[in-house]
Amino acid sequence: MTVISKSLFKNGSTASPYLVTTDAYMDKAKQLVEGSFHEMGKALKIVNWRKIQELYDARKRVDEIESETNLA
Repeated sequence: MTVISKSLFKNGSTASPYLVTTDAYMDKAKQLVEGSFHEMGKALKIVNWRKIQELYDARKRVDEIESETNLA
């Protein structure tokens, strides 16, 4: 599991903590957020790494299209 900040993404928006995890650790992540880290529970988002990969791939493709078409 890895905690990342939204500010690492392209839009540079204000930092919000994200816990990136796998299917195997999703339940454990939820338990930690509800238990030991309950104070962060409302701010912390738990995200499966596959969603991060989807976002990366989509943004990469958008960048490629913008570059090919000179639209950006």
